Amino acid sequence: IKSITKRPQTIFGASIYQEINENDYVTFSVNTNLRPDIGDNNTVTNYSENGNFNHTKTLNHQNSNRATINSIFNYNKKLAKIDANIFTGFQYKRESKNVDYDFYNNINNSDYLLNQFRNQHYSGNVYSGRIDGEKKFREKYLLELGGSFTSAETKTDNVTNYVESLPIEYFKYNFKENNIASYLNFGTTLNKWQLKGGLR
Repeated sequence: IKSITKRPQTIFGASIYQEINENDYVTFSVNTNLRPDIGDNNTVTNYSENGNFNHTKTLNHQNSNRATINSIFNYNKKLAKIDANIFTGFQYKRESKNVDYDFYNNINNSDYLLNQFRNQHYSGNVYSGRIDGEKKFREKYLLELGGSFTSAETKTDNVTNYVESLPIEYFKYNFKENNIASYLNFGTTLNKWQLKGGLR
């Protein structure tokens, strides 16, 4: 098996931090990774059975593009008047990959003939967020509460065309998932003891 491909990568990243005042701030960051993969794969197969010998060379043209995008936003706010703090954040991530394959067979040094071609497409998106809050009472009591969510969806489309030997195959896959969570914690200090309790 011999494989010769070109796989350059393009990576980009940026972030912003903005302090609104002493305890309040906003942050935002984004990064991407682009990875094309173009090349040829060659396979040589020698097969013998009952005195019959076959020499098959397979050429596979590959054209692939893969991309990743990730972004995060955070915001922190101090509520000085009531001695509380709120933090919230959101994230979005996308992963995609598209691949095209062409397969050619050369049997017993005859000539390369198209055997099949495949198209594979995949994409996934994930959205997530959270919010957290904490409030102090009389310096020794602390109340914490918050919630989060995650939403994910993926799609896959595969098509295989066997030219004239078999019918075209189609495969489609769709997946969705949603999760929600929340929590409540309460803590206090009694002399040298720290007590904490919570519910999720």
